Amino acid sequence: DGTTSNEINPLHIYNEPGFYYVTLDVSAENGCSNSISWSLFIETPLNIYVPNSFSPNNDGLNDLFIPVISGLSTTAKYHFEIYSRWGIKVFESYDFTEGWLGEGSSLKDNGLNYYTKDGIYTWIITVTENDKTKDLKLKGHVSVFR
Repeated sequence: DGTTSNEINPLHIYNEPGFYYVTLDVSAENGCSNSISWSLFIETPLNIYVPNSFSPNNDGLNDLFIPVISGLSTTAKYHFEIYSRWGIKVFESYDFTEGWLGEGSSLKDNGLNYYTKDGIYTWIITVTENDKTKDLKLKGHVSVFR
């Protein structure tokens, strides 16, 4: 990125992801010198923020429960699940742009949608990158207030 330094122990922070070609040239007072070069790849870190509550009451404020994700490639596999306190899966998605509106369904009610009750629900997010560098599984809780 064109940065140079005359420091004894140089440090550089790359602000943009991508490939960089890095060269370190050194020289001593007696005239000896040497250099080394290498390619460096800086990747975007995976960041996930998950809210701890929401209020799906159709007032236009905080009606959707959706994790905010950055650094996820478009080819990554994503799985988002929400369970009731009794272990019943009430929501599932494989699309990181799809959130939960506070509805649920189960085999018990023949797959019909219903509005979940106020309470605490467990969420699980599983992310798998194709190159296996950012595989992770996160769990947490969300409170529903209507």
